[in-house]
Amino acid sequence: KINERAEQWDGWCMREEEAERIFGADKAFHMGLLPSYLEALKSKIESRRSDLQKIWYHKGLLPPGEITELLSEAQARGSASCLELPRQLATLRWRKSAAEVACMAESASASAGAIRACMAASHPEVREHSLALLFEYEARRNGAQRLAYPPVVGGGVRGTVIHYSRNDQRVPGGQLVTMDAGVEMHGYASDVTRSWPVGGRFSPAQREVYAAVYEVHQACLKQCVEGGTLRQMHDYSVQAMKTALAQLGLPPESYTRFYPHALGHWLGLDTHDTPLVPLQTPFQPGAVLTIEPGLYFPDQEDIPKGLRGIGIRLEDDIVIEADGPRVLSKDVPLNIEEVEALVGSNL
Repeated sequence: KINERAEQWDGWCMREEEAERIFGADKAFHMGLLPSYLEALKSKIESRRSDLQKIWYHKGLLPPGEITELLSEAQARGSASCLELPRQLATLRWRKSAAEVACMAESASASAGAIRACMAASHPEVREHSLALLFEYEARRNGAQRLAYPPVVGGGVRGTVIHYSRNDQRVPGGQLVTMDAGVEMHGYASDVTRSWPVGGRFSPAQREVYAAVYEVHQACLKQCVEGGTLRQMHDYSVQAMKTALAQLGLPPESYTRFYPHALGHWLGLDTHDTPLVPLQTPFQPGAVLTIEPGLYFPDQEDIPKGLRGIGIRLEDDIVIEADGPRVLSKDVPLNIEEVEALVGSNL
């Protein structure tokens, strides 16, 4: 029964018929009817009713007690097949419909536009939290409902920390800032990363590292085609990063120190979506993923002096289509010349 007093304080509660219409359910019930529903289910199991063929369940959400006992009894009696729901849902969620891709394109566009605004507003001594706030303002102004995760805005050596989120320092001229930020629109997440010089010009060392990461990004983008896999692309990126490290005067066998994360992940209703879908799953049209190569050089004595404190990650949101990849976050530049032209252009 709907609690009208609670609705007066907290707002509208969905009715059963609305749940069936909106979510396409065959039948919806109020949670208060769960005990009687379970009792009816128990009777079906005990009588081996022929119309009870499958019971779908989410093991991680089941409380111990009557429900788990029912599942065990159904399995033992052969009354029904008990199937875990998460893996089946992951398979369905992994490949997006055209409507879902449209939502994700809106989300990625809002994130890309907000990062673009942050690049245009950057200047020496800019505050990390000012960029974080500007990102959220611009994204929400363009329709985002919420942030997908706490934004990473790391200036200088803080950009070498993958999930740095304090965002409480100034970024002096001559240093880079790395922003990893995303929003949700209509429930769908975006996840975009760019690194840029707050003063508007890359130093020779910064430019060399950026060019190496950019080259890997572009090569991996070309591999985002039907039949490819995230595992294959990651393995390729490792070899490419080893070559780049050798050219920078660093030991390629130590690549995990400077490139410590995976090349990418699935994207959708969650930022790291459908983790039950293996990375070796061949791409199909409608699959959405990120590619995010990066190199990170801490301020330590065994690192060549010119490289110390440089952290660069370039991340885009990609949908696999029959005729090749489509970059959903394309509205924020990657090319060095375009980045330098944009930084500080709105001051």
